[in-house]
Formats: sequence, C-alpha cells, structure tokens
Amino acid sequence: AVVSTQSTGILLTAFRSGSTFLGNLFDSNPSMFYQFEPFHDMHIRNLRRNNKLIGMRPDHTESDLRMLYLQQMLHNCTVFRTPFPEKYNECGTPEEHLARFNSTECDKTLLRGTNPGPEICRYRKYHVIKVIRLADLKDIMKIHQIKRADLQVIQLLRHPVALMMSRRTGGKFFLYDQRIQLEPEPTATGNVISRRTKLALETYNYCYNHIRAMEFVDENPWLKERYMRVTHHEMSAHPLETAQKIYNFIGAELTDYLKDYIRNITGAQSEGFLNAKKGALNVFRNSTEILTKWKSLHSATVKYWDVFSIEALCKKMYDPMRDNFSVDSMSDKQLVKINQALDDYYDMLLWDDPTDDYEDS
Repeated sequence: AVVSTQSTGILLTAFRSGSTFLGNLFDSNPSMFYQFEPFHDMHIRNLRRNNKLIGMRPDHTESDLRMLYLQQMLHNCTVFRTPFPEKYNECGTPEEHLARFNSTECDKTLLRGTNPGPEICRYRKYHVIKVIRLADLKDIMKIHQIKRADLQVIQLLRHPVALMMSRRTGGKFFLYDQRIQLEPEPTATGNVISRRTKLALETYNYCYNHIRAMEFVDENPWLKERYMRVTHHEMSAHPLETAQKIYNFIGAELTDYLKDYIRNITGAQSEGFLNAKKGALNVFRNSTEILTKWKSLHSATVKYWDVFSIEALCKKMYDPMRDNFSVDSMSDKQLVKINQALDDYYDMLLWDDPTDDYEDS
C-alpha cells in the first residue's frame, strides 16, 4: 500500500570515498527506494531539456535545478529513471508488483514506455539518494518548506590522501591518469603545470566542500538534529557495526538478510568476495586490508604529491575523522618535495583563487 509518510535520506559523498558500499546498504533493502546519483549532470540536463522540473526558469543554474528536483522528490515522489541501475526500482518487490499488475512475477513488458519510479517510491517508507554533486549542502535551504520534510543527511568522509590516491589509481574511468589530457597542453612544461593545478584543485574542492558542509551543520540546529557523520575508516574497520548505527539513525531495521549481505561483501574469505568480479563499482572488498593499502602507494604516486600539501588544504577534516596526518608515514625526502611544491601551489593561488568559483555560484 502507498505509505502516508516517507523519510528521505541524503547520502553526501564523493568519488572513491566508499560511497558505493554505503549506497548498497540501502539499495539491497527492498523496503527502501534508493537512487544512485539523481543529481548527475547528464541526468539533470536531460530533465531540463524535457521540461520535467516544475518551476524551472532559463536563468536557473544546475545547482538550482537539483534543488527543484529534490523538492519534487520530497513533495510527491516525482522521480525519473537515471542511467544507473537500482535493484528494486523497476518491477518493485513481488508484493508491489502484485498490487500494480495482479501478479507477483516481474513482467517488464508491462513497463515499456512508463516511468515506474514514482509509483514504487510511494510504496516505500524510506527514500534514499546518494549524491556526489551537491557541492554546497546549504543549497537545500532553497527549498521553501524544507524544514517540514522528514529529512536525514549522512555525510561520508574519507582520508583525503587515501581518496586522492584511489582516484589516481582508478584508471581512465576517473580521468585522473596522466595518459588522459583533459585540455590541450602544448608543451612538456605545460603538461606538468596543468596536472599539478588539476590535482591540487581537485583536493581543494573535496576538502572545501565537505568542511563547508560540516560548518553549515554546526551552525544550523534544525539540520544538526538530522545529521550523521560516517567515515570510510569506520565502515572498513567495523562494517556491520557501522551499518547498524546508520540504520538506527534513520529509524529502520537492519534485517538478517542485510547482515549476511554485509558479511559476504566485506569478509576476505567469503564466497561473494572470492568470486567477485573486478570493477570500479565493485563493493566486494577486504575491509581490513583496505584501511592501510593506500599508504603503500606513496612511493608509486609521489610525483603527484610533490605538487601540494594535502595536509594544508584539508587540515580541518582530520579531527572529525579522528585520523592521523598522512605525513606521519612519509619519508623526509617526500616531505621536502611537498614543502617545496606547496610554495608553488600558493603562488598559483595568487592568480587563480578557487574560492572565486564558489562565491559566484
């Protein structure tokens, strides 16, 4: 039956932060309506092009359009299919399919030319969206009646050095490999400068956006009561316990099925782990090994870290993560390179301040 009230959860995450595992805690639960990246640039532009966003104006930015879409989700589950698959959002559960089509068997021929999302969403007590393109959490206050919504925000943090190294080794999918040229770079010197600028700015953006979100929560009593912070370290070291805390926070039951699912994807000797296929969105991980694996990558990727000091850019993130500075595990030679490059990075900021982009948006 259609639920009378619905709780909405926003998973505030980033690329290579453990967001796929966090999202799967909800996508694997048939009682929840989960959306993988509904704020994706391509999806938002398609909605704009097809006039699917109520109240849309020509002068609206993509940030404005995302909030219009969130407003529709909160108001009446007005959602649209994304390019990314979710487990239970097409046919729904057998019980939901029975209520809709008088049969428990999923018949996808009945769904041709339809948008099943809103109807299935209205059957679920919980609606969870994973977003990595919500640069400023404060944007949710653009929604006039946001404080009337039953809303929770879960912010996922990962050690900045580990996150950036994971992106560096992520291959072409993440476009941070030096083989990929994101813009014309005519000289060898230009290649180096451009790569330095891109990676330094990427680190700055990650830390700046998440620090800004934490500060906004601290300043907003209404949101502070509806906010939870989770770290990649917690999920890796204690996946089952962390999942239980998350479910307690949103007021849902962590079923035995979900507990078995978590054990299967995080245990190094589990059947699921041993048979898992490799891939960027693969969630089967040895959760103990992944905690420290990135530290062994320093020597392999130090040519990128001689550009800037992640510590200086992200210092405010370390206390909330209760984590150590990455420089503690670096050699003196590496630190000399980083300190020298930090001067170069600040020189770059003098003529190209990244904060200008945020103040104009």
